[in-house]
Amino acid sequence: MPGLEDESSMKSILQVTRVIIISALIKLVNILNDLISESSIGEWNLHSEMILITASECVQSDVQSKSKFQIAEKVLESTLSYLEIDDSYLEGAIYNMYGR
Repeated sequence: MPGLEDESSMKSILQVTRVIIISALIKLVNILNDLISESSIGEWNLHSEMILITASECVQSDVQSKSKFQIAEKVLESTLSYLEIDDSYLEGAIYNMYGR
């Protein structure tokens, strides 16, 4: 979002969300290629729905709303765990790219 400053909390959450969405799509491809059970697809659906709802709510919410960002961070942590992504590594990479 070019209109947001790099220091914005929302921009940071949206950057992480972008990585999570790409990772989730890669995980879906792996699930479909390996013909894993329907429960695996159901679990994927649950996490993908949570991340899309979280991203949407962050964009709709007030940038200063701390409680909304705390909820978003909890959802992101859960999804990062599901996708087996180290959140501290991801945060470091984003910091290196954007200085945030």
